[in-house]
Amino acid sequence: MSSMIIAAALALAGFKPYIYSMINFVTLRPFEAVRNAVCLHKANVKIIGVKGSEKYKFLGFSHNLITDEEEINTLKHLPDFNTYIAESSEEVRRVVLESYNSENPAYIRL
Repeated sequence: MSSMIIAAALALAGFKPYIYSMINFVTLRPFEAVRNAVCLHKANVKIIGVKGSEKYKFLGFSHNLITDEEEINTLKHLPDFNTYIAESSEEVRRVVLESYNSENPAYIRL
């Protein structure tokens, strides 16, 4: 949550911060900060989440999604917030460039 608030402050100061971690740690746990600090202030923060899948399964629910669309269903209602799902290296390149050129905050799922 702290990193999200710091990123929002940096964005409001003119920087374009990127945050990267496992999906749960950049979307579900800090959701209030994403909503209040990033979206409602239109802070140009780019959030990148990586799905743990089988590699992190042994770590339990705190590190894994319950459903494949859990974080997407949570984030899709946020105002002025772009969401991208990249499923190939070509898509990653495209969505990173597209999100970089946007002034809206964004979430990129890898």
